[in-house]
Amino acid sequence: MGITLQKIMRDERLLYWLLVIFAAIPLIFPVAFPIPIGSLTKKTYDAVENLKENDLVLFTVNMGVTGLPTIGPLMDAYATHLAQVWELRKIKVILWSTAVADAALVVENNVIPYFEKAGMKNEEDYINVGYIPGELTAVAALATDPKSVVTTDYYGKPLSQIPLWSRVTHAKDFDLVIVVSGNEIYYYMQFWGDPFGVRLLSTTGSPSLGPIAPYLEQGSLYGIIAGKTAAAEYELLQGRIGEALGDVSSISFEHILFLFLLILGNLGEIYNRFGGGKK
Repeated sequence: MGITLQKIMRDERLLYWLLVIFAAIPLIFPVAFPIPIGSLTKKTYDAVENLKENDLVLFTVNMGVTGLPTIGPLMDAYATHLAQVWELRKIKVILWSTAVADAALVVENNVIPYFEKAGMKNEEDYINVGYIPGELTAVAALATDPKSVVTTDYYGKPLSQIPLWSRVTHAKDFDLVIVVSGNEIYYYMQFWGDPFGVRLLSTTGSPSLGPIAPYLEQGSLYGIIAGKTAAAEYELLQGRIGEALGDVSSISFEHILFLFLLILGNLGEIYNRFGGGKK
């Protein structure tokens, strides 16, 4: 017995298998559907793309491993882009976390590999400071006197022995600050952006900007990657197919399947209704 359209439409197991197969296609064979690039995503991308030779960037990741499924692709977009820009203009990056302790593990396992793959060298091109406890008070103190707040890097080496750290004396030393996840962005706006005019970029897991929108409008926050679709847009601008584009393409394939079955199902119903199914 063959598999007919009627069997597919009536058998949930076949429908689920088709759904799994169609969802897996863009993940196994990477493909990027054309999607419109939002103006906010483009503005955020340009802020990183337009960094100049030897500019200093703070990349602060403030999420633990549980945040990787939702925020991970957004973080990857920034991390891979920083690595791309380094290859062109040898920017310098300082990494630290001020929200949760295991954020330092996320940086070590999910950010540093992109830097190393591009050829960036620890202590010369980037410093992984690690987790700095204190949240709001730490962010405030780091803005004006970072050397009094932290003295060693993630690996236990005194920061005073790393020449690149000598550039870090004040919030104004940074040409761009990227804050990934959490409420930390509000602290950085309060203690870094508004007092010193530091350009801030951030992320949010929701495509709805919600309470963050007023800060974008008034300029306290310069740019943001809002949700996985925005991360997919960012990947398109980078010219790469990452996790976000794979997920968005997977959803698109599922929609194509549903549309195909809907059309076939209705054509079959019309055929039967007008007597086409009678012998």
